[in-house]
Amino acid sequence: MSILNDYRKNLETLVEDTLRLAGDPLGERWSSTRAAEAVNDTVLDFNLRVQTIKEEINVQLKEDIFEYDIKTRVEEDGTLRLFCFPIRVGFSGRNAPAFAPVTLFDIDLVGYSANVWYASHLSPGKLAVITPSADGAAAGDPDPYENNIQVLFCAEPTYMEADADFPDSMISTLFHQGIPYGAAIRLLHEGTIDDLALADQHAAEYRKWTSRAIGEQWQGETDYGGCYPA
Repeated sequence: MSILNDYRKNLETLVEDTLRLAGDPLGERWSSTRAAEAVNDTVLDFNLRVQTIKEEINVQLKEDIFEYDIKTRVEEDGTLRLFCFPIRVGFSGRNAPAFAPVTLFDIDLVGYSANVWYASHLSPGKLAVITPSADGAAAGDPDPYENNIQVLFCAEPTYMEADADFPDSMISTLFHQGIPYGAAIRLLHEGTIDDLALADQHAAEYRKWTSRAIGEQWQGETDYGGCYPA
């Protein structure tokens, strides 16, 4: 019976498998460098869809500051993986801003006192928070600017560069089997009509391994202990 370690593949093996599945085992049409890019893009795409890799950062609110560059803050932190997109935004404390994804037009229409958070019309990696007024807080309420927001975000997987590198440890080992299919599909989509037909043949196998990896991940993260009868 196979164990998960049997499924592990390093970058060198993933590139070789990718080129073989693309019908170019000698790398005459696509270089190993291009295949490695396709491999890394496949891992990144899986992570973005499944949100396997997550990080959290706290951001101190400041009065009259409505736009916060989360992506740059993450990069400057130095201890966090790179930012992809926010998953959840929370507020620490009372007198919190209301979180509702609306547009700048809505904010202009109802005024800043609506206490709304908008994501439209912002550069990627930025969040905007319209905070409650400290002057308008109820008696006894803390100043909202003494609190912060917590941003849970999807983070980038570690990029594979050396032949001996393995996919990020947070990526399911089962997905290692599907990576070459996904990477080969990416290469074949750059080719001819015949290449597209071959890509379609690989699509079912790629979906199979993707589904198995997702199932393994969620099963591993869920505790069902409290569901069983005593």
